[in-house]
Order: sequence, then structure tokens, then C-alpha cells
Amino acid sequence: CRPGMQQDCDRTTALLMGRTVNHQDDPLGPLECYGYNLTYTAMGPMKGHALQRHSNVEIFVPLDSPFDFACGSGGWQVRVDAGDLIAVPSGVTSYKNLGGSLGRVLSILPGRPTMEDGKEPGIGTNDSNDRLVKKHDSGQPLHLDLGQGWLEIDWLHLKRGEQTQLDKAETVAVVISGAVSCGEALQALDVVQQPSFFSAAADSLILLIK
Repeated sequence: CRPGMQQDCDRTTALLMGRTVNHQDDPLGPLECYGYNLTYTAMGPMKGHALQRHSNVEIFVPLDSPFDFACGSGGWQVRVDAGDLIAVPSGVTSYKNLGGSLGRVLSILPGRPTMEDGKEPGIGTNDSNDRLVKKHDSGQPLHLDLGQGWLEIDWLHLKRGEQTQLDKAETVAVVISGAVSCGEALQALDVVQQPSFFSAAADSLILLIK
């Protein structure tokens, strides 16, 4: 699956899974829904999303440019590089593309309430900026307990010619960089559901969402 993007707009959003938060009556995205919403948003340099409010934790992954994320008008502010992620607690958040060209960010929003009184273990509203961000080369996946289920996000690093087998149960893979095959050829920004293996045609970074 590869959503189309209009590169002449300040911001364009493409829905992959679930429904967009502000348009619950719209058709579901093209991927089978696993209990969370998955969207791409593209924007030009120094463009972004104005202050928005969500009652749930939301995860953002810049795909090809660094992004600036801020909480409210006087809260924390942090830069997140391409391939890394930030888990934003419920509240008011804005973000902006810091790159010099079109930038894309992946948004993962669980479809069920994930916080009570703005708090969740490991992602409370008083956490420091460093605890909000996870680096793609840290070796530490993000795991969220959602009460009626869980969400895990990890990264797969493959060298050219390397192959690996996957547990494909309810897994969505997003190719961040490089080129891989899983029975079909995939390149950067392609998305595939329930892959059983990957074979890398180039050094590649893949985001795994379970």
C-alpha cells in the first residue's frame, strides 16, 4: 500500500487504517483495522500542524525529515529525527517539518482510550522530553498497555542481502528507507500488512507495528 500525496499543498493527510479522528463517518482506510488509526501526513518545509487536542496518547514517526514537536503554548518542545518516534501524552500538541523539502510523518493513534487523568505508566504528562522520544537505533521498542490490548513498535535494521523471518500476527511494516522484498518489491514509504519475511535489496530500516 502506498498512499498518494499532493506535494503542492501545505499539508496533505492520507489514511491507511481506521478512520481519521475528526471524520469518523468517512470510509475506513485500505488496510484491515487492528484497533488503531494509521495515517501519513506530508507538508512542505517549515510547515506543520497547528495546535490539536487528543484524549489518547499518539505516536508520531518522522519518515524523511526532522520534525519539531511542542506541547501547548508554553510546555515542552523537542526535535525528533527521521526514523525515530515520539509518544505524545494526551493534551494539546503541534508539530512542524524542520527539513528543507517535503517531509512526511506517520501517526499512530490507538482507537481506544489509553489514559486516565492524563497519565499512563512511562508516558505521564510530567515526563521529560527524553522519555517521550525513542531512537530507531536504541534497541528499545515502545510497548503500550492499552487495557483491552497492547501496542508494540520496533525497528528492523537489514543490511543488503540480509533476510529475516517474521511473526506476522497483526503486524504492519512501514519501510522507512532502503528497498526490501516480502514476495513483492517495497521501497521507502511503502506499507505492508502481515509480512512473513523480508529480503533486503539495499541497507534498509523498517518500522514494525504490532
